[in-house]
Amino acid sequence: MCMTRNKKLSQALAGAALAVIMAFASGMPQAVADTAPAAALKIGVIDIGQLLAGSPKAKAIGDKLKKEFQVREGNMISSEKGIKEKEEKLERNKAVMGEVERSKLEKEVYTGKRDLARLQAEYREDVSIRQREETDKFFKDVRVIIQSIATAQKYNLIINAEAAPYWDDKVNITQQVLKQLNQKA
Repeated sequence: MCMTRNKKLSQALAGAALAVIMAFASGMPQAVADTAPAAALKIGVIDIGQLLAGSPKAKAIGDKLKKEFQVREGNMISSEKGIKEKEEKLERNKAVMGEVERSKLEKEVYTGKRDLARLQAEYREDVSIRQREETDKFFKDVRVIIQSIATAQKYNLIINAEAAPYWDDKVNITQQVLKQLNQKA
């Protein structure tokens, strides 16, 4: 479950990074794109996957969220176990139970499952909201760093490595971004 959540966080971070980079790229003044000859354009590439894998800050976000939701996850697991125990008791003793007792236990199981489903839906929604908040903060920092590198080194465009079918390592700024991001952490 932890690996799935970390994988989802990585995917969410990668998706948000692509959106940030594309927003940055689309914010480039049109006059520069129209007037600069293709040979004069300086284009950089950033590998979001490498950025996420190499950033302690991204890993810390995953750990922070895991810790933040650990208690709720534990409560849901114990509720699920309690419901399962009641279901097993109902199946085992169904034949010897009185109608009132059986009906009461069936209702408890049904109500427990319904409440658990509601708690799980709220949990997923809350995790998603928090992941988005933390991802937005992370990529706000990344965007500032990318912009500072682009300005200092006079890049006209920085694109996501996934969007480029080919690039030379000379234009890869991922390590520069990682270095600055790690200094900020």
